[in-house]
Amino acid sequence: YLNIFRKIRFLNFRGLDFSPALALCALYAVSGILSSLSHGQPITVGYLLAIVLSLVWSLVSSVTKFLIVLLIIRLIAMGIMRLMSRKNSYRAYSPIWDQLDSLISPFAYKISGIFTKKFIPFTTALIISTVFSLITVKIADFLIAIICNLLVHLPF
Repeated sequence: YLNIFRKIRFLNFRGLDFSPALALCALYAVSGILSSLSHGQPITVGYLLAIVLSLVWSLVSSVTKFLIVLLIIRLIAMGIMRLMSRKNSYRAYSPIWDQLDSLISPFAYKISGIFTKKFIPFTTALIISTVFSLITVKIADFLIAIICNLLVHLPF
């Protein structure tokens, strides 16, 4: 079943495979439709649109929340490394942090680029992108819930 989704190339991004998430969403959609049918509820166009919108937002939201967690982990690690380097001239190099930075830096600089066009330090870009992403996800969660509720109640 997963091999069907693994054939979709854009679901593999820099070594992260998002095909299981899409496969689970497809199963969730089929489950929701079958559940509605078993309860005798009519399947309307609005209901199907609400399911599709909900699933798409669920995928986007999950990926965004995962990136937010990575941003927060990197900010905490950078803070700890700076504290350690001030106390005993500690210089940490790790390929893990380099990999994480290469994964999140395009995201961080793209979002921080919305607010400023000049070059900013990586730490500042991390802070801006974390705060902006958190606020955006919360607002979008609220709006998507309202839109899905409206779609479900469409008469057709």
